[in-house]
Amino acid sequence: MIIIQGSLKSNNVSSFLDDLSSISDKYQCIIQSLDARYVAGTSHLSLAAKYSKRAFDRGETIAKDPAIEFILYASGRRQINRAMEMCIGPETTEIVIITYGEKEKEASDSLRELIIPTDVINPIQNMDVIRTFFNITMAELEVTSNDIESLVLERVSLLNLSK
Repeated sequence: MIIIQGSLKSNNVSSFLDDLSSISDKYQCIIQSLDARYVAGTSHLSLAAKYSKRAFDRGETIAKDPAIEFILYASGRRQINRAMEMCIGPETTEIVIITYGEKEKEASDSLRELIIPTDVINPIQNMDVIRTFFNITMAELEVTSNDIESLVLERVSLLNLSK
């Protein structure tokens, strides 16, 4: 899996998503773009990719599309419409793109041309957004020494149990 971070070069989200779809088809890779404000760290994305791949290998998926299965795990939710809140929208400026598959390196090279590369994963800065989205209480944060990523990883892992 390759994680790409940055800002959109264009405000045309629809065109950007069309480009992602074309790159995914061309390189036969799974590609998903996320609003960076919802990402708790690279371990968050790695675990979601691991679980979504495993679900497909075992024939235990919630969704038929691997990119959708990934977003379900990344969000820790079974409902696609709630999970999609993590995806980019018209107000999104900073994005994280994940890609995995046989030609993920080639796909990532093409994807990098669509963004202005910069580190945008910042769970501390986006703590309120992450806490709200993942229903994390202040009491939980205090118990874990403010490690928001650990709590999000727990939410991702719990989706396996709810299947």
